[in-house]
Amino acid sequence: MATLEQITPHVNQNLLPKESFDITFESDLLRCISILEKSNLNNDLNQSLRELVLLKKEQILSSMNLVREIRNSVHINASQLVLCHGDMWGGNIIYHNNQLFFLDWESVIIAPPEYNLFGYIGSSFDIFISSYIKQWDRKIQINLDLIRFYSYRAHLRNLSNWVMNILFRNKDESQSIKDLDMIRHHCLNRFDQIEPNIRNIRRDIVS
Repeated sequence: MATLEQITPHVNQNLLPKESFDITFESDLLRCISILEKSNLNNDLNQSLRELVLLKKEQILSSMNLVREIRNSVHINASQLVLCHGDMWGGNIIYHNNQLFFLDWESVIIAPPEYNLFGYIGSSFDIFISSYIKQWDRKIQINLDLIRFYSYRAHLRNLSNWVMNILFRNKDESQSIKDLDMIRHHCLNRFDQIEPNIRNIRRDIVS
């Protein structure tokens, strides 16, 4: 990842999208919450969605407020922006003959390095960040508010998308069941992990 960021000066940045800290999904999310608060939902699946989301309503809204506050206060110098793959996970990485190849560049963006980093926060972040710093061979400053922004935004945007799918887009109930499972096991259960992970980042970059 650090090597990818280091080629930023050699990339024609005019051809790539730049980070705008987009939160346009907010209106859809708030509309969906309003719909779910109504009692006349038409099937058991939507009722399950209602119970799941409204149980976490206050946390969702406070997280959205936090994301908006960070967005409004952030000031990024153009020199701080780097090339970000946008979806760098194991399924998009091939290791062959001692070389790494990155696939699926549709989410590529010029953004703060925290956009690359936030996807790796967790129990093994200390291992990751030590290798990252070694590759840069200099002291790294991490904006924890940006890590916070990207972490909450990712889950909120996913939540908005899955709820919209269930309420408006899906034609197949089996897909709605899958989306509901994603909300339950890959979204709403992860909000509580963000702040502990950020505290661990602070520990790892100080130690």
